[in-house]
Amino acid sequence: MSKEIANQTTITLDAVSVGCVRSFSAPGSAIKEIEATCLIDTIEQYIPSTLGVAQEFTFTVLLESTASAVDVSDSGSFVITFPSGNTWTFTGFVREEGTADGDSASDSAIEQSFTVRLTSVVTKVIAP
Repeated sequence: MSKEIANQTTITLDAVSVGCVRSFSAPGSAIKEIEATCLIDTIEQYIPSTLGVAQEFTFTVLLESTASAVDVSDSGSFVITFPSGNTWTFTGFVREEGTADGDSASDSAIEQSFTVRLTSVVTKVIAP
């Protein structure tokens, strides 16, 4: 099994690039639980919920002239494409838009971070 590398990873929202991905943080796995303790129990009791936990991705991208800036409440289908051709697809909405930061003194690129609340599960597709 080869390792996935981050270099050259892209992200699109409804098939439009949102910029050069500098970094991202993917959610871990979690399950909701329902407290189900009875008076006779000597320790709290929990059962797994059938509802999924709404997860979030956080991205930092370079703003590019060919990419669309992300705004709070933008929503749709997101696709992360790795250099291997593997993809992660999910729907969601931009819950938080960070500031666009750059530094003219160091001639740096302008970066923006944003957080996407998932409204679906992440579908992972392995390239042939």
